[in-house]
Amino acid sequence: MVNKKNILITGVSGQIGSSFIDTVDFKYFNLIGVDLVKPKKPNPNVEYIIYDLNNLEKKESIYNS
Repeated sequence: MVNKKNILITGVSGQIGSSFIDTVDFKYFNLIGVDLVKPKKPNPNVEYIIYDLNNLEKKESIYNS
């Protein structure tokens, strides 16, 4: 059994973020993606969080989910 590392990526629905997902070896990494919008082609190996990180009042709630 492989001990997976976690990757948190912001802007996961954009061009760079979605291109990065294509390079991840999911045998070794768990990927959590945060963005304002849902991706056009979601990857089933990614946990997506639709969230505005500029929202300072509610930012704490993302860490408690």
